[in-house]
Amino acid sequence: MTVLLTDPRRDSGCDYHRTQLPLQHIGVIRPRVPTLFVNRDTSWSIARIRAHKANGGRFIYDQDDSVDLPVGHPLHAHYAKPAVRERIQALFDLADVVTVTTKRLAEEFRHMTDSPIEVLPNALPYGEGQFTLSTDRESSRPICWAGGSSHEVDLALVRGVIDGRQLCLSGYQRVPAWFNMVQMFPGVMVKPAASVRSYMHLYDGHQFAIAPLASSPFAECKSNLKILEAGAKGLPIICSRTLPYDTPDVQRHVRFITSDSGWRNA
Repeated sequence: MTVLLTDPRRDSGCDYHRTQLPLQHIGVIRPRVPTLFVNRDTSWSIARIRAHKANGGRFIYDQDDSVDLPVGHPLHAHYAKPAVRERIQALFDLADVVTVTTKRLAEEFRHMTDSPIEVLPNALPYGEGQFTLSTDRESSRPICWAGGSSHEVDLALVRGVIDGRQLCLSGYQRVPAWFNMVQMFPGVMVKPAASVRSYMHLYDGHQFAIAPLASSPFAECKSNLKILEAGAKGLPIICSRTLPYDTPDVQRHVRFITSDSGWRNA
């Protein structure tokens, strides 16, 4: 029997959402040939993937983010290393199919591969596991933001607009970017980062979520996962009017903001 091979990275949120979680809900998959399906990177060497393909296997490569990280991003220096760039390009070259989250990201990778690029939007299993409606919207700060250390430039959009005493920042880690983010909002509450398999509890206790995003080519290539997460918890969400958030399928469900005064009014 042929198999679908994955190589999950245990604590990776992107791997969880792009390979582990979907495959848990799709059901039995029986590819015609042994198929390796990985997100972003794998412990497999390039030589091993080549041997896998030479033996009749196939390789599906999923990328859910731009690989051209802006200066100031915590991982910019890592992704700028020649060896890292060469490995990413080798993975694109070996892929029989590349999967991405959005059409915008597909455009970003057209120059990196001759293989087909399929758009597979993120999705969540609403009503199952950790993706259930919040039963607590009163015990904590009314405003919730959840994210990682790469969003310092995004939170700067609402610095001086949102009162820190009304805000909870979730996903805290002891890194310089997070120290800066906390200092933007005097009196802010923080919640530490959680396991990818239980992180949705970070939304509990709050009345609505925000997702400010500084518009840039890199940001446009991201996914709308924050909108999906707020929806799973039954929370209203306010977002910056930019890709990846401002798309026709969610426009009637989300409030979009374009200015400081808009954030204040919202």
